Amino acid sequence: MSGWNIFGTIIGLLLALVIYLMVQNKWMQVKHFRIKLPYSGKSLTGKKIVHLSDLHIPRHGVSLTRLVKKVAAEKPDLIVLTGDLVDVRYDLPKVELRSLAQSLVAIAPVY
Repeated sequence: MSGWNIFGTIIGLLLALVIYLMVQNKWMQVKHFRIKLPYSGKSLTGKKIVHLSDLHIPRHGVSLTRLVKKVAAEKPDLIVLTGDLVDVRYDLPKVELRSLAQSLVAIAPVY
């Protein structure tokens, strides 16, 4: 391989890595788990819980509209928000957070 081919390959790989790192932060994963909780009684049997975490709004550019649609499509009985919802280093209009909260509460109880 000539020096230019190696250089072009390295540049191409670096460019692909940068694009991947920028795009992957906007992906939303949906994973389904069936969990048995001994001694929980029948109150949780058959309940669906949506767990939202590590959104880092607005840094990762998560589409809040798309997020709400995905949550609604799951038809949860309960929504749980656990950590890293907002990145405080960035200004986020309170209107957006209020809208997100109202949209989620309209779907199911939120904790």
